[in-house]
Amino acid sequence: MAYRRRHTVVAAALVITAILANLRPPGNHAIAPFHRSDGSGFVVRDSGVERRMPNSHHESGRSAQVAPSRWRLSEVDFHAPLFALVLGTGLAGVVDAFAFLRYKVFVGIQTGNVVFVGMGLAGHLPAWPSAVASLVAFGLGGLLGAGIRRIPAIGPITPPGMELFAMLVLLVVWGLVDRALGSGRDSLTERTVLTALCAFPIGILGGLIVRTFGVQTATSYQTGTVLRTTQGLADWVFGGGDTAGARRLAMIGLLCLASYAVGGYVGAATQSRPISTFVILWALIVVMIALTLGKKPKGSRTSRR
Repeated sequence: MAYRRRHTVVAAALVITAILANLRPPGNHAIAPFHRSDGSGFVVRDSGVERRMPNSHHESGRSAQVAPSRWRLSEVDFHAPLFALVLGTGLAGVVDAFAFLRYKVFVGIQTGNVVFVGMGLAGHLPAWPSAVASLVAFGLGGLLGAGIRRIPAIGPITPPGMELFAMLVLLVVWGLVDRALGSGRDSLTERTVLTALCAFPIGILGGLIVRTFGVQTATSYQTGTVLRTTQGLADWVFGGGDTAGARRLAMIGLLCLASYAVGGYVGAATQSRPISTFVILWALIVVMIALTLGKKPKGSRTSRR
């Protein structure tokens, strides 16, 4: 009986993993360089695939503007995108460090949670139900964020700002419940609930794409960041193509990794006084919301800023 139940759980975990993989927007799950001009037209490079477009797409010496099918394709979500990228990536590091130390699982690094589920089924990680809760809640958060992105702007409040505001409300609720339950120290059930409450808003963050200096970056997907950073470093060092774009790719990637590490340090250093962690997280989101106010989608521009 136990053998059959274990295999049922394994199958459910695989289904959840497949759903989460499909929730991530195609082409936006890592870093990718912008388009570049080559005289006869301009080359669009995305995830290693290049497409040539004629010069008729240029207007007054500027690169083409392609109307986005969704707001997330815009490059103008933030007034200071590089600053927003640092804040968002640092925020992801804070919550992951805090959750791992308090709940023994991650709320952002879902790859780690999939491994935790397997370890738990092998009898080596009692907290594996929390990992499953994190996977499900993160996916639902991504679904909510994708839905919010379809809502038209309301005055100066844009869909990205709405996403961040939803994150703020959900993280405030999580913080209050965490304090009420004492971080679930003596109860796996309480820690599982708290993990889900935290992973849900972080799923929204998972779909947040920040574009700056010719690079688009997912704030909570660091495995892809590492791979694309090394790709940029290799192209930059050894040449053979758009070295300026490769340099930007590498530098932005290194900045993201550093921001995530600093966030991890802050989350670990403040977890003994959770209210400090919560205030830092709330403040980061408030600043990011302020950076979205008044921004309008102008299409997917291909030129470097």
